[in-house]
Amino acid sequence: NHFHIFAGSGDAKAVRAPLHAEGVLPRVRFLGAMSDAASVMAVTDVYLPPLKTSDDSSLLEAMGAGRPTVVLQHPDDPARNSSAELLGIQELIASNEAEYAQIAQQVLRSEDERARCSNLVLSRFRSQFAPELIGPRYLQFLSRIQQAG
Repeated sequence: NHFHIFAGSGDAKAVRAPLHAEGVLPRVRFLGAMSDAASVMAVTDVYLPPLKTSDDSSLLEAMGAGRPTVVLQHPDDPARNSSAELLGIQELIASNEAEYAQIAQQVLRSEDERARCSNLVLSRFRSQFAPELIGPRYLQFLSRIQQAG
């Protein structure tokens, strides 16, 4: 009783055939590029960001909405690890694609696990990225730049 929602500017054609082969294509919706991820987060149980690229703004929106999130760490390319660093919850960070799928299945299949992971993600967001915390940090940073200049 669920749908798989793909939002973003990826190539939907590339994944249609494998989804059709697995028999899940009728339960998949491709939304395309979106400027407002918050509306999608309201109906999302689990946020699975792209494997190959990071979308840290959508990740933060998912975290702020308390959506469990699974990310792939890129040990070969530290520049692509920002999502893992932002999420900061080791049990939701996969070291390879097989582990990514395993963690995602575990979270998707269990309502209790989703609730537990949701609490972890929301707690992390509130303690590190809540607007009331970030705002003063930006103001301090800007003040230091202005004083240095």
